[in-house]
Amino acid sequence: MMYGKTIVNPETGRTNRVRCWRLNPRAAYEDLKANGVKAFSWKLLSDDQSIQLMEDQEAGDSADTNWSLHIFENALDWALGIRVANFIDLFITHRKALPAPFEVAVNRKGDIFIIGKSGKIY
Repeated sequence: MMYGKTIVNPETGRTNRVRCWRLNPRAAYEDLKANGVKAFSWKLLSDDQSIQLMEDQEAGDSADTNWSLHIFENALDWALGIRVANFIDLFITHRKALPAPFEVAVNRKGDIFIIGKSGKIY
């Protein structure tokens, strides 16, 4: 389920309004292994809230105001899955275990963030 929240970008120190999805790492890992990154990204992007947002913002003519254009302009149909897969793989490599539940977030510029259970932003 997609929802909005405000975070502080760790690189700039500025607040960012982002769209987030809370993920169960085990389910995400198994889904990524079975179906690949693009299918995983589309699974996130095709939840009810994402679809409703796409329909609500159909008239916008730029990626800043139109969620559908934003998805394609920033290649989110691939990038979300790649970012989640890389985070989980890196965590498994270093800790030999899956991470705790986390959030994946994207801002209007297409920057993708991983937000840990403690609120730490990667």
